[in-house]
Amino acid sequence: MVKSYVDKGTAGAFHAVCALRRFRFLEDLQLSGLDNAGFKELLSALTSSSVSKLALPRGTFAMHAFELSPPVSASGVPALICLKQLDLIGCSAYSDDLLEWFASAAPHLEELRVSCNPGLARPMLTLPSLRVASLYICASLTDEAVQQLCKGSTLLEDINLWRCASLREPAISGRNLTKVNVSECFELCDEAFQYIGCLSDGGSSVRSILTAGCPRLSFPPIVGHESLIELDLSSTELRDEAVTAACIAAQLLERLDISHCRSLVAPVIGCPTLRTLIATGCDGLSDEAVSAACSRSPSLMTLRLSLCTSLCQPTIRAPNLVEAHLCGCSELQDAAVTQLCASSNHLTTLGLKMCASLVAPTALSDVLEKLDLSYCEKLRAPRIGGRSLYNLKLAGCSQPVSYTHLTLPTKRIV
Repeated sequence: MVKSYVDKGTAGAFHAVCALRRFRFLEDLQLSGLDNAGFKELLSALTSSSVSKLALPRGTFAMHAFELSPPVSASGVPALICLKQLDLIGCSAYSDDLLEWFASAAPHLEELRVSCNPGLARPMLTLPSLRVASLYICASLTDEAVQQLCKGSTLLEDINLWRCASLREPAISGRNLTKVNVSECFELCDEAFQYIGCLSDGGSSVRSILTAGCPRLSFPPIVGHESLIELDLSSTELRDEAVTAACIAAQLLERLDISHCRSLVAPVIGCPTLRTLIATGCDGLSDEAVSAACSRSPSLMTLRLSLCTSLCQPTIRAPNLVEAHLCGCSELQDAAVTQLCASSNHLTTLGLKMCASLVAPTALSDVLEKLDLSYCEKLRAPRIGGRSLYNLKLAGCSQPVSYTHLTLPTKRIV
């Protein structure tokens, strides 16, 4: 009843062939580091097996389709008819035609994972059962290949094209598409999202879009998707208008990442369902933008504003806030910290490291557990404490600090 076999190297391929013949219920086969000989030997045995999960990571095989048996037998039966999951992560030598061979040999494939293949450029894949497609760090992958994959995979739900640096305007579409990752596709333009997740009634099926590190985006059509739950716009050049439009449209948004968007000043962000807001490194963000975001987001639980050096006295009122990070906010004033702690009855973690303007903030709370005031150079007389506080950091506070108002369960500074 053996169902899984794991091995590595060409010698492992020959052992795997023996396993395929002996264990007729074998479903999961993982072989890493195969060369041409081991790869060819393995495929000849797979054609008569019931393997549904095949992983060949870090293989060095570089065979062409014409060197293999036909993907479909004379009777019309595909060679890998049972295969549902194929993992070729780290296999960098094979070309387009081998991937096309797999697509023809495994028509019931549901998950395809490919990475780190600089030679993969224009594979024309039609996989009607495919639900998850990961083709990341494929620097030569073309728009046409992505368009054909979307067109030939009508059940596609999740597509990952992270760091496919040649993509510019791929027509990413699919009526079942729920998650799209195009982070660090450095040449990607707004037009790539023209048809993403569009339904016949004008709505959208997409729940998650990740576009981190796409510097050419200016006002992508993704900002109009009302179905979005997760949106990552970090490290882009998007301006206030684009981010504002995204938040106004996505009233179901739960996680928004706009970190290192240095062009942002006063976007209208936040919505009733937002739980996580990440704006790290937005060094032009105004107090008013942060204050409005918190008031518009009553469900907010995690707030990350570290290195927002323009913040001075934002009004952070979020009744459900659990975690807040404002490290490196060099202009942040005592009053902002005091007000934050006073209005957040569930706050357990507060990071204020390198907040160089703090002198005497008040951080008193019975639920606060972790407080970091390291390298707050002007800190002199903070009011700190609470019965739950167990992790307090004051390293690098160069001024003599008064602990008159320090209240800890064990009366000890950590």
